[in-house]
Amino acid sequence: MAWALYTAANQLGQKRETELRFAAMEQKKAEAEQLSAELNRKIERLQDPEYIQEVARKDQGMIMPGEQPIQVTESGE
Repeated sequence: MAWALYTAANQLGQKRETELRFAAMEQKKAEAEQLSAELNRKIERLQDPEYIQEVARKDQGMIMPGEQPIQVTESGE
């Protein structure tokens, strides 16, 4: 009888540990799916020529041929 109780208690402990590991893996999976969805949205945006033009202007300082760049300077006041 004592052996059966020991085995049952041991199995319950192992089950709880497995459930905790499973919950942690589910959390990691959800985070990975969220990151994947975010990256897919970025990939879709990179297919849009207007977005690429916006990034080139904002981040790289590029301009279209024939455009005049405007530089804003602060006054000495």
